[in-house]
Amino acid sequence: MAKGQKTIYKNGAVILRMVLGILTIVISVIVGFQSCAAGIGEAISEADSSSGAGGLFTGFFLLAAGIVAVAARKTKGGTIAAIILYALAAIFAFANLSKNFGDLTVWAVLSVIFAVVLVITLFLKEKNTSTETTAE
Repeated sequence: MAKGQKTIYKNGAVILRMVLGILTIVISVIVGFQSCAAGIGEAISEADSSSGAGGLFTGFFLLAAGIVAVAARKTKGGTIAAIILYALAAIFAFANLSKNFGDLTVWAVLSVIFAVVLVITLFLKEKNTSTETTAE
């Protein structure tokens, strides 16, 4: 790419990032409530697992990923940051799987899917249509 030219993302990629971000913010609220319930259940049953706490961290990473995906939907760096946050959410979810919080598997897989979709949107670019050039 020549100096001074901008890469313009297709509108579909930007809209998809915004939709995934909003959906993720809603999902993070659900994960948070489920994590609290799982944590209370683990405390009552004196279970040895910590899937409630792991789910809470997963919810925090999902919330952060959703906010970054919406706020920085037009930038490559913001999209990469959201991908990293989705990957961290998946790692925390997979690391804390237990029978007390079975839905954590669903949220882990969904985090991986969202990360992959964001990776795909990085490659959805239009040809360079910008006529801006810098004076050299």
